[in-house]
Amino acid sequence: MIEATCRTFLWTGKGEMSRRALVAWEKVCQPGAARGLNIIALSVWNKAAILKQLWAISMKKTLYG
Repeated sequence: MIEATCRTFLWTGKGEMSRRALVAWEKVCQPGAARGLNIIALSVWNKAAILKQLWAISMKKTLYG
């Protein structure tokens, strides 16, 4: 639902759903060199943030060790 709102805002400037997007969201999320708009897909960003937190937890030293 968040990505749908972002897509709609990108094309219309408004938050409410209005019509289909003019370009596929996967194309918009591609790097500029691949003729995309270099927008980070929220699903990819979310996975990276979770992995970063898991890495930080795994590298944290224990208080008793």
